[in-house]
Amino acid sequence: MITANVLQDAQMRLARYYAQKLRQMNERLEQGGALLTSTLNTFDQELAQIRHWQDYVVNQNGGSAEHDRLLVEFALNMLVTQQPFDEQMDWMQPGLAAAQRLGDLRSQSALLKDMSYALLRQGDLPAAREAAERALELAQQIKDKYLESRIVLRLGQVMSDGGDFELAQQYLQRALDLGDLDVKSKIKINTWLGYIAYCEDDFERSSAYIDDNIRLSRALGDLSELATALVNRGMTYLDTGKDHEGIPLIRESISIQRKLGEKNLIGHGLQTLVGYYVRLGALAEAQRYADEHLATAIEMGSPVEMVWAHGSLAAISRERGDYQRAYAYLMEDQAFVASSDSLGSAIFHHHTLASVLLPLGRYAEAKDLCLRLLADESPLLELKELLDLHDFLAQIATAEGNRDQAIVSWREALGLSTNQYAQQIRLHSALANACLPKGDFAQAQMSLNEAERIEHEQDDIRGLSVTVETRIVQARLHTRLGDLAAAKEVLCDSLNRVRNLEVIVPKLNALVAASEYWAAIGDVRSVQVLSFVAHHNGTPHAQRTTCTSQQAQLTRQFGAEICDHHWEIGKTLSLDDVIDMTILHTNQR
Repeated sequence: MITANVLQDAQMRLARYYAQKLRQMNERLEQGGALLTSTLNTFDQELAQIRHWQDYVVNQNGGSAEHDRLLVEFALNMLVTQQPFDEQMDWMQPGLAAAQRLGDLRSQSALLKDMSYALLRQGDLPAAREAAERALELAQQIKDKYLESRIVLRLGQVMSDGGDFELAQQYLQRALDLGDLDVKSKIKINTWLGYIAYCEDDFERSSAYIDDNIRLSRALGDLSELATALVNRGMTYLDTGKDHEGIPLIRESISIQRKLGEKNLIGHGLQTLVGYYVRLGALAEAQRYADEHLATAIEMGSPVEMVWAHGSLAAISRERGDYQRAYAYLMEDQAFVASSDSLGSAIFHHHTLASVLLPLGRYAEAKDLCLRLLADESPLLELKELLDLHDFLAQIATAEGNRDQAIVSWREALGLSTNQYAQQIRLHSALANACLPKGDFAQAQMSLNEAERIEHEQDDIRGLSVTVETRIVQARLHTRLGDLAAAKEVLCDSLNRVRNLEVIVPKLNALVAASEYWAAIGDVRSVQVLSFVAHHNGTPHAQRTTCTSQQAQLTRQFGAEICDHHWEIGKTLSLDDVIDMTILHTNQR
């Protein structure tokens, strides 16, 4: 007969066996290289058993030192990135309580450091900082320099995510000064220093840190760190317009992450690819990566990742002209953003929301959102975020008919732009476009010349949709100056180029440029084109095409008649159909 004591001894032996197995997997995980994938696969296969015995120890309630030591071992060796937040805390909280009962200060410090990371991923920055600071106090108390340097590194990460870059750099430098850092810790410091430089638009300094990480992680054989370095380097290439160099690095990073099962960083890479393809106007490709990002966020159960994934989907819907769907995506996260301390995801959400409210005609809401961000978060905003806010304010001013204010805001945005070349081209085009109705043709030409200079210097930018906008504005300028031959040549080039884009706004702007050219040569079809655009796409779209008040009046007067008699009511036509007709007619004239 098996006695209760014999059974309990057997159960404790099994619990110790799985705790030891978990520790061995973690040790192999730290080594990285070829062991990494097999370690994670083993963890996934045996997770149910490991979790069963961890639960067994938690539920014993005996309070014995042996049970407590096992709880601490399970918690310290938990593979953090493999489980949802609630499950992570289910491992760490009992382990921390057990370490406190044992008086084990080092384990308490290490567990608080790990809890800080989990809280950081959850978006709870105050709690993450508090846990890291408590961990630091304990590490200093036991004079463990290695642990102290790792915790100071975590505090630097928390401060960086909170937007306090100055304090973040102080913590990161302190981690370096403490010494006793292994190569992986040095890689992490490089990562965050590179991130801070990136946020400050210092791409040269950022790239130096990241290139060092690529070298170190390849030498170490650490695929996880290599994946992080590759996606970060890809971002610096993309933001400087070197898309052909950046995209392969990000795809390599995602491929590594898929093999490793590291879903956190996969989201980062997927979102970056979505942004690139939206900018390129390849929305079908962007949709594919955005859908994968959303599926990953749902699988992770991470509210922060959901914010970024929904923002990407909203950006794609916005570019397609489906503003209601874009707005619906953003409303999915409204409650979380309102209560979260994750500054980065909140700013991203508000930026995207402002860009959707604008074409919906909700100018006051969009303007209020931008001004509140500038007033409340200005010290913590990255340069790119400040630039975007001034850009939005300029677009709102244009929609409201206040072109003087739009010009001021676009100049402020350009003053903040340093190395973001694609953004600079778009801003120069927008500034030139705003100058046309004022008759300031000299300033418009100067802005277009500057956009063209940047385009020629940055070869990889030439395929982007932003360069089409420059051509469209140039065609409008030629029309205003009466150089109709030049206007026709540039206009036809623009129409042929927008025909291959999936994004809607450049198509609409090209049609307005065509309508202005036709009006200048005395062709009544200028009214017809603009009427169709308004009828087919709705008032907010027509407003975004920067049509004049006179054209808008003609649209209202002749819109229904034109659509009934010239395009056969009931017949479905796409914008590309209209562009084809416009190209044909323009060439004939």
